[in-house]
Amino acid sequence: MLASSLDGGSSFGPQQEIAPTIVAFDDAIPAQASRHALLYPACDTDRSSSANRGTLYCSWMDETTANGTDIFLARSTDQGATWSAPLHVNDDPAGVRKDQFNQWLSVDPTTGSVNLSWNDARNDPADTKTDIFFAQSTTGGLSFAANLKVTTAMSDESAANPNADAGNQYGDYEGIAAFGGSIHPIWTDGRFDGTVDPATGQLLGEEVFTATISA
Repeated sequence: MLASSLDGGSSFGPQQEIAPTIVAFDDAIPAQASRHALLYPACDTDRSSSANRGTLYCSWMDETTANGTDIFLARSTDQGATWSAPLHVNDDPAGVRKDQFNQWLSVDPTTGSVNLSWNDARNDPADTKTDIFFAQSTTGGLSFAANLKVTTAMSDESAANPNADAGNQYGDYEGIAAFGGSIHPIWTDGRFDGTVDPATGQLLGEEVFTATISA
């Protein structure tokens, strides 16, 4: 749901439905079985001078029995009064349960590109370990380019991993920032692969990671 203010937050108009959802607010998917993945929306607007200036975008997670949790996006060109039909963002094969969750969205204020990143279990047969994936739209949210894998190693935050913080797992959020064609996904990573932090000489456990994508 969305409520819009056109007077700097002094008042808000009536609630508008962006999209109905199927999944409950918290969902015990395999990768987040103890913490649960939460159905948080992430929204932004195009502040650029592109043809889509003023377009509102909102992304969220939802679930189907066949596909597991997926990432969706809708757009509004009339200040949130009406919204497009949900667009499926992740491009892994349909009909196989692989979960995508903890999405976040950033619209580049210089180019108008719509950028999303999320945790994605498509590369793990057990649907437990995850990579970070990224997708970008340069068509005002009407379509997305092929998904890009960002991480160089998979992360296992499941309750089955004795090294993980099973009570918190990935937590509630990831993040992404975009500016000037430079996009920076930000995520919690528990790859536990024996990598040593060169600054401290300690083994990496659960850490905060980022990467730079030029697009």
